[in-house]
Amino acid sequence: PSPSPPRPPPRPPPSPKPPPPSPSPPPALGERTETEGEVVMGGDMSAWTDGKKGAFERATARVLNAEVKVTGVTAASVVVSFVIYEVKGVYTDAQSVVAKLGDVTVVRRLKEAIAKETGFAVESDPRVTKTTDYTFAATGELAASSGASRIGAIVGGVVGGFFGLVLLIALPVFAYWWYRRRKLAVTGAPPSSNPTAAVSVRRV
Repeated sequence: PSPSPPRPPPRPPPSPKPPPPSPSPPPALGERTETEGEVVMGGDMSAWTDGKKGAFERATARVLNAEVKVTGVTAASVVVSFVIYEVKGVYTDAQSVVAKLGDVTVVRRLKEAIAKETGFAVESDPRVTKTTDYTFAATGELAASSGASRIGAIVGGVVGGFFGLVLLIALPVFAYWWYRRRKLAVTGAPPSSNPTAAVSVRRV
């Protein structure tokens, strides 16, 4: 009999199924701090064109190393309002923007840079009015925010300074009045109608 044909080799076993993909990590959160402030500038309202606002933003961003946006220019002198953005991962300086705006050396450099860039004199130190911390999900949606306004502290300082000045003026006046009243009580002399001058007349 003729030999039987060779059998085909056995099929390899099916390859195992790949493991299921690992669960995706939770969306990363981004953080940003917005510092709002204002500064009194020279010039007038009509001179503060978009170009001048851009010059202000560039000068401030260069000194503070953070993104800056002018949010308004109002009258009563020229008060420029602005917001500075500290974005986590982009802003890497150890010193925060608020700390920089409280640093005498940084403020001096900032005023010089703004004056040079805009051509207008800087008539006051930049003042922080509010800080807000934002947390964003990877989708860009706002996850949380917290803010702190400094207007109350500023108003409180102004009111406290006013009453302190009044007290400084009133204390010497009260002390003089008390001393004069006591002296008159000891001598028995009636108080003069003119507190600034006492005249004595003696007949010869």
